[in-house]
Amino acid sequence: MFTLKDQYGKKLVIADPDEFQDFFKKIPSGKWSSGSGDICLLNNDNGFYISISKIGVGDRYIITSAEKFGDDLYVYVSSKNYTTTVEYSVGGESVKFPSEFFVEENFVYKFASELIHKGYIEFSGNWVVLHQQEWPGMEDDF
Repeated sequence: MFTLKDQYGKKLVIADPDEFQDFFKKIPSGKWSSGSGDICLLNNDNGFYISISKIGVGDRYIITSAEKFGDDLYVYVSSKNYTTTVEYSVGGESVKFPSEFFVEENFVYKFASELIHKGYIEFSGNWVVLHQQEWPGMEDDF
């Protein structure tokens, strides 16, 4: 079983991707907080989770994951090649992130489905450890 929880404390125990998608689609745009971890999908058996945030970039999201809370945090990036930064406010502070951190809704469904079907996420391809990813040229944008 999986626990799906939003930042307002709404909790739902789910067993299939359709339940996740239904929950996700019902979140009003005003309920996304422009912050980290707006919703979290947790595998109750092994602690594996994904966290999804929608941060001021239209209908795009940041997806992070770890094997359990406290482990290396992975982020899914649309590309490992840096193009530009996106600036938004988190907790009242202006923060810049590579635009590659933001992905479309279909990626959210893809990884939620993978977690529900397999019980874990395979950290390959465009999954990178957040604090180890280097973005050559990004320092020029700060």
